[in-house]
Amino acid sequence: MSSRLFCKSSDNKSRSYIAELSRTNRHSDCSFLIEGENGNTKTFPCHKLIFSSASDVFDRMLFGDYFESSSGIVRISDVEPEIFEKFREYIYDCDYEKLQKYDFDTLVRLCELGNKYLVDHIQDDIIRVFMDRKYSFDMGQLLRLYQLGHQITRDSLIKKIGWKIQCCTLDKLEHPFILKLNFHIFRNYLFLITGKINEVQRFKLLEKYLKHNNIEVTEVQEPMVKVNNESSNNVENAEADMDSARSSTVSEEVKDDMPNDLRRLINQFEFFKSTPDEYHEGPGKSNLLTMAQKYEHMYEIAQYAEEAKKELIKKLHMQPAQPSQPQRVFTVGEPLARDEPTSSTTSQQSPRVQLLFTSL
Repeated sequence: MSSRLFCKSSDNKSRSYIAELSRTNRHSDCSFLIEGENGNTKTFPCHKLIFSSASDVFDRMLFGDYFESSSGIVRISDVEPEIFEKFREYIYDCDYEKLQKYDFDTLVRLCELGNKYLVDHIQDDIIRVFMDRKYSFDMGQLLRLYQLGHQITRDSLIKKIGWKIQCCTLDKLEHPFILKLNFHIFRNYLFLITGKINEVQRFKLLEKYLKHNNIEVTEVQEPMVKVNNESSNNVENAEADMDSARSSTVSEEVKDDMPNDLRRLINQFEFFKSTPDEYHEGPGKSNLLTMAQKYEHMYEIAQYAEEAKKELIKKLHMQPAQPSQPQRVFTVGEPLARDEPTSSTTSQQSPRVQLLFTSL
């Protein structure tokens, strides 16, 4: 059964007749009892045929072997009555222009409700409204749409809003709403902003998220050893430190209850791009990493720095030598003269220039 049975044409007279049924409640054969979170309760007379044509969920609920089918009463307790009222209006009239008049929060809630009951056409139309308004959203609204895209599994919305987020200034990438994302969406967000902020800042954002959401991680008790970035033997020192850490008999494993996806996320950080001091002041003091991991990261940082140094020296040696420029020497009272150039070519001085300096 088509979910857009009455939404195919804006001038379809049948749509106006259906919308009239929603206003008059004539021949209604079921009721939706909406119990809001704040205690508000309201009953909406509806028509089984109209709702069943909008969604397979309603079709099975109202015509299947369920209590709602026999009683004609559908109870919904996770939406406010004013939101359901707008949702009900759209089920009947599919009025896109009416959606355009709703505020951001109302549209998000309607889209979430449409996703829950698989009313695809209201989701499609609301996403169209969002795309029309995409240049007017602040960072908080962009993050909420990024979350919504994951909730309703719309890759196109995720990509478009993700691109908008990447275009935001650095000071907006740590917006407080980030801490309210579920872990799966937060993880994708961390990947999204890779390269926009450095790895230490991304890691600190992860720590802040875990703390805000009370996600406990075993603390590693051993003290962190600061890397001496002034030493000329960074690689050799780090190798010795890492060997020492590997030979330690102290257990450095994190708790088994640490989510596997959190471990994988931590392993994705490219700490070798950090400076020794940045790493020591950030991840080096974190209890999310074991001591062995910290020494391994220190070694990678030192090795990366050594390779970068060699590459820079190589590039400097490959640059062609700049030809020496001839130096002009002026003597007061004598003809204009200059040092001998490196090439065999000599240029004649202008007689007027020679005369000018002779007169001085």
